[in-house]
Amino acid sequence: MSCRRWTARPLTRSLNDALAVVAAATKAVDEKIAMEEKFWNWKMEIVRRKHNHILSLFNLHKVLVEKKQGSCSLRRPRNRRPPPLPVLSLARADHIGR
Repeated sequence: MSCRRWTARPLTRSLNDALAVVAAATKAVDEKIAMEEKFWNWKMEIVRRKHNHILSLFNLHKVLVEKKQGSCSLRRPRNRRPPPLPVLSLARADHIGR
C-alpha cells in the first residue's frame, strides 16, 4: 500500500499543477470578458449621451424659433439650384500655361 501512495503523490501533484494552470487561464479569460463588457457599456453610454444631447439641442432650437429668438435654419430646405461654377477664360488659361 505504501507503494501506491508513493506513486499517487506525484500524480496528484501534477494534476494539482494542471488544475492551477487551468484555473489561471479561466481567471484571465473571465477578466478579459469583464473588460470587454465594460468597454461595450462605455461605448453604448457615449452613444446614448450623444443622441440625447443632439435631441435636446434640436428641441431647444425649435422652442427658440417658436419664440422668435432663434434663426430659422432648421426649416425644410427649399428647392434651390447650386450657384454656378466660375468659368475660366481662355486668355487666363493661356497665360497660366506659359
